[in-house]
Amino acid sequence: MPLGTMGGTLCRPGQPTDTIVVLLSGAATNARYWDWPIQPQTYSARRALSAAGFATLTLDLLGTGTSTRPPSAAVTSALQAQGVHEIVTALRTGINSHPEFQTIILGGVSLGAGVAAMAAATYHDVDGVLLQGFSHSVSPLETLKTVAGFIPAATDPRFADRGLDPGYLTTRQGGRAAGFVGPNTDPVALTVDYAEVADTFSLAEMVDGLTSTIPPLTSNIDAPVLIVNGEVDLLCARAMCASSASLADAEQRYFTPSAQLKTYVLPGAGHAVTVAPNTGLFQDCLVAWAGSVAARVSSGSEAACA
Repeated sequence: MPLGTMGGTLCRPGQPTDTIVVLLSGAATNARYWDWPIQPQTYSARRALSAAGFATLTLDLLGTGTSTRPPSAAVTSALQAQGVHEIVTALRTGINSHPEFQTIILGGVSLGAGVAAMAAATYHDVDGVLLQGFSHSVSPLETLKTVAGFIPAATDPRFADRGLDPGYLTTRQGGRAAGFVGPNTDPVALTVDYAEVADTFSLAEMVDGLTSTIPPLTSNIDAPVLIVNGEVDLLCARAMCASSASLADAEQRYFTPSAQLKTYVLPGAGHAVTVAPNTGLFQDCLVAWAGSVAARVSSGSEAACA
């Protein structure tokens, strides 16, 4: 695609399927977020989807993971959305010897959720949209604390030999434990996070990615939407993420009826719901909602998270 290649892993379930869930990485996080490198039977949302019979494509956005890293100023969220659109188009016509997919669900975490929202609102080519770690009202103080935890990736020993320009950022060691996860997260998961999940991203995509939270954008999404946040996600206003109902009350105004908005708040979880001790509840919700999206494509019924 323009400026490079976007890397990803396509997983097929044991039985034939015409539904695929495309999952995008987030800021300073690669695609392993969806397939956590420890205890996959517990922490892998990708594995849960595969076990339920869905194909998955976990994608590293440009500038992170297995994808190429063009000059950072060119790596905007709008460019990422264009690349995702090209991949969705390829999935519709057949990719990697797999026949075309009839139902395509697009999801992302945090900044990746913003890219998913942009792509869905601009290209109208997906059947469902998962927005995890996303809301239209964030805590300004905690957001500033999160931003303060980013450092130039070139100054980090993990990426010092990549020749990255100063516009590429990453999270300093120990810099996101408080805001990224909940209070009861396995310490081993945090160690693995820094070594294998935490990654690079561009300042440019973070800046224009904020437009995904400007109200007019999400009102252009015409596919079912599921928003998932953690109850103690410091980036989410506390009253908003107190419950699934309060999140729905706050977010409904930013979507049209065609979005059939569903919300889910995972109790006790932080920003990274995939590594919460009770993440199985999130996985159950995601699988049920994805199944309802596929059923809607076939029959026109409403998507739901049950």
